[in-house]
Amino acid sequence: MQAARLKAIERWHQWQPGTSLASWVFRIIQTTWLDEHRTRQRRQTDTDTEALADVVGEDGRQVLEARSDARAVRRLIATLPEEQKVVLMMVTVDGLSYKDAAAALGVPVGTVMSRLARARGKLADGLGRSAGDAP
Repeated sequence: MQAARLKAIERWHQWQPGTSLASWVFRIIQTTWLDEHRTRQRRQTDTDTEALADVVGEDGRQVLEARSDARAVRRLIATLPEEQKVVLMMVTVDGLSYKDAAAALGVPVGTVMSRLARARGKLADGLGRSAGDAP
């Protein structure tokens, strides 16, 4: 209201006698409000745009590649012999030590290490072929 009053006083010479003073002042108030509203919107948009630069998001390409890799790994794990698959899951997923996995399976630690090495080798070979890195 103060800005509108100031504009009306500054532009008093623009009012034409014989016209409605109320309509003239109302129009000044209305345009002043619209100008201030637009200015606030621009400032808010500028501020939001600056804040967006700091927002960390996910790269869609990386997410898609990771999902694709995860599917490939799951398919390869499904093709492993059962004893290799079990050892791989116990050690890599469940986080068991070689000793604990060997005790749970009732086999020597060397057997766990051997099965795990063969499983990891097959996964590496399979991923290499699917990515075009290996024959």
